Amino acid sequence: MKTSDNTINELDDLRRDANEHAAGIMYTAYCEAVGGIAYNNDPLPTWDEFYKDSNKTKQSEAWIESANAILQFFVSTYIEVTTE
Repeated sequence: MKTSDNTINELDDLRRDANEHAAGIMYTAYCEAVGGIAYNNDPLPTWDEFYKDSNKTKQSEAWIESANAILQFFVSTYIEVTTE
């Protein structure tokens, strides 16, 4: 089966959206686990604030990559994918 470039782009966009959403969930859980306070006693921003902060791009991308890793692990471990 041949996949069009548009379909691949749509899948890439969907994957990125899923990773961003999962990263937000993970970041929020982390914030809750540490009481919403950073190591220097500053309050931690919400995911939306954190993600939109241009000074935090490297960190937010790291959360997104971490989410991608766990989602890939979940899919490869727990979901049987078949192709024809």
